[in-house]
Amino acid sequence: MGNKFVDFIELKNNDIVIWTSNVILIYNKKYNLIQRIDEIECGNLCQREDSDYGHITYYDINSIYEMKKEKLVSCNSYELKFYEKNKDKYNLISTEKMEIDVQFIFEIKPNVLILIQKHYDESYWMIWKEMINI
Repeated sequence: MGNKFVDFIELKNNDIVIWTSNVILIYNKKYNLIQRIDEIECGNLCQREDSDYGHITYYDINSIYEMKKEKLVSCNSYELKFYEKNKDKYNLISTEKMEIDVQFIFEIKPNVLILIQKHYDESYWMIWKEMINI
């Protein structure tokens, strides 16, 4: 399983979050690394059938979204992971196992999220709207 660069965001507090397929790096506004989060854990791999490659087991961080009050949510192939900043570190506060591979997330109201899945399959295509109390 490779570890490829995916994307980055600058947070409202000026922290910079860079993520690969399974690692999150957080830098302060002076570009000093303040935290490294390795999200992949044993057993937390997603499985799906691919028309070209057959059965695939994988873990990917697809996107990271900044929520209100210095909270972050990691959208990945296995679950949503919610982090909250405490001093200089982001601590995992909640996880939500998903049956879909979440690509993007949008907060339309506090704690009301719209989830958009990554892989299209006519048998289960949907845009999820999920209320998560964190």
